[in-house]
Amino acid sequence: MKRYIFRNGMVLDAPKGFAKKDFAVLDNGKITFKNIPDRGAIEIDISGSYVIPSLFDLHTHIRCPGQEYKEDFEHVTRAAVAGGFTELCSMPNTKPVADNEAIIDYIILEGERYGRCRIHPFGSLTVGLQGEKLARMGLMKNKGAVGVTDDGMCIQDTSLMMKAMEYAHTFGLFIMDHAEDNYLKKGGFLNEGLVADKLGLKGIPEISETIIIKRDIEISRYLNIPVHITHVSSKRGAELIMNAKKEGVKITFDITPHHLSFNEEACLGFNTNFKINPPLRTEKDRKFLIGLVREGKVDCLATDHAPHAKFEKEYPFDGAPFGVSNLDTALSLLYETLTIKEKIPFEKWVGLFGNAPRKLLKMQEKALKENAVANFAVFDKNLEWKVTEKTLYSKGKNTPLLGRKLKGKVSFTFYEGARVYPFGEK
Repeated sequence: MKRYIFRNGMVLDAPKGFAKKDFAVLDNGKITFKNIPDRGAIEIDISGSYVIPSLFDLHTHIRCPGQEYKEDFEHVTRAAVAGGFTELCSMPNTKPVADNEAIIDYIILEGERYGRCRIHPFGSLTVGLQGEKLARMGLMKNKGAVGVTDDGMCIQDTSLMMKAMEYAHTFGLFIMDHAEDNYLKKGGFLNEGLVADKLGLKGIPEISETIIIKRDIEISRYLNIPVHITHVSSKRGAELIMNAKKEGVKITFDITPHHLSFNEEACLGFNTNFKINPPLRTEKDRKFLIGLVREGKVDCLATDHAPHAKFEKEYPFDGAPFGVSNLDTALSLLYETLTIKEKIPFEKWVGLFGNAPRKLLKMQEKALKENAVANFAVFDKNLEWKVTEKTLYSKGKNTPLLGRKLKGKVSFTFYEGARVYPFGEK
């Protein structure tokens, strides 16, 4: 293993912030600030770059097994480390569904085979994501599942959701819910409102999200069991969660890069890469969510990376699937949205994509300290790059950022002591 010396980088020393430091990664894979070698190492000047603990995504659709035409382990792990992520939580809406121990075992083993990052599988709450019968959560936990969710779907039967939460909690599994009333959403394609009216398409009302958030709050309060609401998209939904937190309810939530960066008006051109579930909401919703990030009230960020084949997104808006591919671009897009445009210091929010989700899952945090194993990313704030199909490592090219230039990009990623990005000679 080669040794590296990084000069002039701004290293994150949480919670103090960034400080200019030189450091080295030794041939044992550990970081040193004190004993930097004077020879036999590759020296790299990273002036203008931030050094941060490697990122963790709480919500990734790896599509494997069964939908390898959309994404596969080779491409998703490449996209992850190119974006600074070394840990991913896979969602269970695979084919077959990850509702049993065999699929969980397969996902973990395949992730380890590529050795670029670690995949932490989520199993499903119900068999086949059908919302009718509880899945074998204990057996999935024994094989390495870290949480359970019916993401992409939502258990509509409140009694069953209560049983699912109680059952999952007995095994210490993290419970995540995709808050959506299927009856209110049915047949909708984007946010209900003026934009949907202009396009002549049926909308998805905000209440389809908030009514389930309210339900989950009450279940969590009643059972005294934690629940996490993923990809919160509305002001009202976030307000319900914030108020419940004040009342002592054990509820947490995440927000995605796209709900922070775009609003419903992005759909006016019928670009299906803006077709996302939950849908992009109003500018008022977007600004409110940004305000929560600014105030430090968000539990974590999550990509909701949802890759699709090119031909699927070429259908008309009402026929194309929901979802955006964004592991490659998440950090760069949020740097533009939150730091460049909204003037929120990088150090104030980047941990929401790093140790914040690790804390939620009660996992070991990553730190940039003496003798720690190297798990970090170098983010060059001055590096400009154009988002094209060729510059994306994910198999899914379904991003609304195609053709756009972004400022700021990951230039190095280290995982468990080894350089995993850029690819090639180490």
